[in-house]
Amino acid sequence: MTAQQSGLTPGTIALVTGATGGIGAALTEALIARDCKVIGAARNAETLQAMAGRLGPAFHPLALDITDAAATAALPDSLPSPWRDISILVNNAGHDGAASGSIIVKPMP
Repeated sequence: MTAQQSGLTPGTIALVTGATGGIGAALTEALIARDCKVIGAARNAETLQAMAGRLGPAFHPLALDITDAAATAALPDSLPSPWRDISILVNNAGHDGAASGSIIVKPMP
């Protein structure tokens, strides 16, 4: 199924946290199969790089610990400009709730 068939615009950018395993990995692959581009965020940089090799240019790996408040706050501006127009957020990464990290995506104009 392509992006248009699923109601998505081809090239739509999604940010998926917890992208290296389980639901996050499955959603990452499903979005790319539907012609979306995915920023895959997770703590394991090695696994992210392996995914990038397998998924190609539609995948942008991002080593990120969502419990690191400074890193999550800096996230939007740290992305390469072609990857900043995020339309979909899949906030899938789990944590124990002890930290205050959160993903902030700037609203679209």
